[in-house]
Amino acid sequence: MVRWVHFRKVLLLSIFAIHSFSTAWGVTYYVAMNGDDLQPGTEVQPWRTLTKANSIAKSGDIIIVGEGTWTESPTTVRHGTVDSPIVWKGGGDNSIINGFSVRHDYIHLRDFQVKGTFTIGGQNADVNGGKESGLVANHIIVENCLFTRTNASKISVGGNPPFYTGPVGTIIRNNRFIENAANAPAVGFGACDGLIENNYFTSTLGGDAIFLFGRRNVYRGNRFENWSRPANSTQHTDLFQSFSNNGEISEDHIIENNFAINCQGTQLGNVDNVGEPARVKNWTIRNNVFIRVSNPLNLYAPGFKIYNNSFFQSPFKAGSCIILCAAPRGNANGASIINNIFYKGGYIESSKTQGFYAFNQSSGYKLEDLSIDNNLVVGSGLGTVKDASWTWFSANKNGFNGVDPLFVNSVNPTKPEDLQLQANSPVIGEGRDLSEFFATDFSGRQRGAKWDIGAFQSGKGLGAPTGFRTQ
Repeated sequence: MVRWVHFRKVLLLSIFAIHSFSTAWGVTYYVAMNGDDLQPGTEVQPWRTLTKANSIAKSGDIIIVGEGTWTESPTTVRHGTVDSPIVWKGGGDNSIINGFSVRHDYIHLRDFQVKGTFTIGGQNADVNGGKESGLVANHIIVENCLFTRTNASKISVGGNPPFYTGPVGTIIRNNRFIENAANAPAVGFGACDGLIENNYFTSTLGGDAIFLFGRRNVYRGNRFENWSRPANSTQHTDLFQSFSNNGEISEDHIIENNFAINCQGTQLGNVDNVGEPARVKNWTIRNNVFIRVSNPLNLYAPGFKIYNNSFFQSPFKAGSCIILCAAPRGNANGASIINNIFYKGGYIESSKTQGFYAFNQSSGYKLEDLSIDNNLVVGSGLGTVKDASWTWFSANKNGFNGVDPLFVNSVNPTKPEDLQLQANSPVIGEGRDLSEFFATDFSGRQRGAKWDIGAFQSGKGLGAPTGFRTQ
């Protein structure tokens, strides 16, 4: 029930975002390369600098920024309000700004190319002479932007530890993150009750995609394509990473309906929790599709729920897809791995010992309270039972081993990435009922009374979701 309450919060945030762009505004100002700051900032007499607009704009105002390359990096100077945010709107990829620092509440920014630093909140977020320190830069929306910075993080939400005191209600959606710094995440997200949705990530320069900190954030509908390390590099990258060694908190997140494909030298994720009580814990990873992501999810944190995902040829540079660990770096106690499909994974697809989950227990450490069932595990050699890790742990009693899931692509090779189940798939109706946690499949269809295994609920005559297949 807690998770449904959280979903309602996120839904309200999304509704707010739509509503806020339709409210009665204040003044609309214009900034253009041929403008002059001594002019009134109208469409026919625009200002020349972002600095001028930033100094004037107040709650309810809109700043329209024309095309061109703007070398300034404004820092906000006042708040918007819930009904009247301050909106910055560019002209698309050709409205290029060096960076932006948001230190106030209810700021919306959209339709820019951002080549430099974009920060929301942070340790220097005190405003009004330090009289308003604390939870600042709340309810920020960043959408429809292109982020191209290559020497550090593209966007940072929060600040130095503790990240969990960062902003509330940040929404980052419909953006593109192109290339990336080798030693920094594209998105460092240290916030609470935030939403990262429908973004596109691609890079061959290395670096991680998303750092997850804070509490109760939702990461959904994002696409990771060829998020890879440079050629000849031995440093892996991560799609999702978190750690607690500096005192950070990262808990109760939901990672759902994301799609990753052809990520070379990339781990699904690496999640550490050092020390007790656990500060990184209780994520839900559900309804995702991972295709040819080369390396596994290394899990050293407790309470993870991994439900109804499809792993296709993932990993292909490692033996296991999910590694549950008990070590000085943390312990994956309480993990649940339910209703997933592991298909053709591992160095050797037909191996009995590769391509699904594994366990790594250091001396003196022990995994406890695991729940692993109703999964399908199969390699390229259909009928090969994969049983290595089950010899000591009673798991997957109601699952399938060596059975073809009958994806749509099994009979239609022109759609190799379509992992929807055929109507006669043996895993239809064989999953565990998880309706207390969620009710829809990868494409948003309602799951029936009997749950299927994998990310797609079956449906005769129903196609894959729009834009799902790789062009």
